[in-house]
Formats: sequence, C-alpha cells, structure tokens
Amino acid sequence: MKFSEREYQSLGQWEEDGQLLAYVQRKDMANRFECFVGATDDQGEVYLTESGFNCERNLRAQQYGMRLVKESK
Repeated sequence: MKFSEREYQSLGQWEEDGQLLAYVQRKDMANRFECFVGATDDQGEVYLTESGFNCERNLRAQQYGMRLVKESK
C-alpha cells in the first residue's frame, strides 16, 4: 500500500471543551481547507482526527483519531 505525504499550513487554532481545533490549508491541493481536532489523554499522549470542512465539534479524537508519537527532538 502506498501512502502519500500531505503538507498543511495552519491558518488558525482555538480550544473548545478541552479539545484543540485547527483550521488548515492543504499545500498540495489548491483551495482545499480542512479542520482537525486534537486531544490529550491522562498520560499526555496526543491524538488527532480530521473534522471535515465544517470543523465538526465534539469528536472523540482519543477513541477514533491517530495517536501521535514524538520520535526525536
């Protein structure tokens, strides 16, 4: 399976109900905007999930999102 890399530019971020929302523009596609929801758990692990073009709220990033892992400084 081949994975393509995507590049995003953050246009803004804010916090609502303990979740971080980020509004981004995809750099690899013209005029493509998306939102992401991020959250941390009790152990400090970070999770991220897409929330679509309309920045859907109250998504369970910890349950349905990707766990981000820091590999180095």
